[in-house]
Amino acid sequence: MREHKSAHKDLQTFVEKVLALHEDVRFAALFDWEGRRLAGGMKRGIPSLDPPKKSSQIDRASALYPVLLASNKRYFGRFEFMFARMEKVHAVVVQVGSNRMLVVTTNPPTGLNLIPAIERVIRQSF
Repeated sequence: MREHKSAHKDLQTFVEKVLALHEDVRFAALFDWEGRRLAGGMKRGIPSLDPPKKSSQIDRASALYPVLLASNKRYFGRFEFMFARMEKVHAVVVQVGSNRMLVVTTNPPTGLNLIPAIERVIRQSF
């Protein structure tokens, strides 16, 4: 059990580094390939844009579509990142290792410009 708590703490520390990358980062969470949240969430003091009853469903779906693409790399090549630009929020999804996805949302216009910094945190952490 102690090893599991330590691993979760390491993942939470990683996500906190991503949340601290820029003042416009709203949300960062790490998901496994089944869409289960391993660590992370909203930045403290930032209200979620989605309704509480839908937020976990939306978060899970945000991770699962890129998982589908990444699991078909023999057809598409290696998954690097996915970016979604919406009116109120931007979303970046980056693969972490062989079986996890990092979902990050930001206030516009921040988004694509954060990808190099996110990738740097991933390299330093894993």
